[in-house]
Amino acid sequence: MGLNEKTGRRDENPRASSSSRFFVVGVGVLGLALAACSKGCACDGGGAWNWDPAGKSPVPVPSGSASLPMNAIDCPDGVAHCIDGIVEVSRLATIAQPCVGPPEKCRCPWDRIGGCDHGCVADGVEIVVPRAQAFMQLCAPSAADVFARPPSPGIALPSDLCAGEIYHCVSGTVVVCAESALPLATCVNGCAEEGSAFDEEGLTRDQVVALMCKH
Repeated sequence: MGLNEKTGRRDENPRASSSSRFFVVGVGVLGLALAACSKGCACDGGGAWNWDPAGKSPVPVPSGSASLPMNAIDCPDGVAHCIDGIVEVSRLATIAQPCVGPPEKCRCPWDRIGGCDHGCVADGVEIVVPRAQAFMQLCAPSAADVFARPPSPGIALPSDLCAGEIYHCVSGTVVVCAESALPLATCVNGCAEEGSAFDEEGLTRDQVVALMCKH
């Protein structure tokens, strides 16, 4: 403060006054953030989210914050499935445990990609496939869509191919592992995901080929 020669009063330093107001506002915002997190936090897309019971948009918490959840469920990214003709792809997230909020906020998130014209190739089967390709891969193809042909005779397959999963797609060939590796089809456009494999049982040959060959 300084003495005003005309009034004889002391004037406040504008800069100091502004700084004080900024400090009070900053402490208030921090207090609100901490109060929100005490009502339940979850992570989504690599950062923590404060759940707002009023139904407003979640408020992200900076990475490295002390309010990140200690116990949580990790949700994978890039797993695709088709259910009742709707293709969805999972989104990376972490759900704090115990989760506070409505049920939809406490489940791993799935992004809707679109609806199939001819239904799903196989309902509920989950595969790992690039997000941009999930719709074409999981929707049942039309009769005019040619994406596979009978396997080439004498095709060479890796000797250790059948060490794990039932179905594989390698070098553009769909293979089923029974007592030995048996080629099912050759993919016209290659594998949907080279080297992919899964263990789903109860599928027909056509379903397996449609899931594993790119179309």
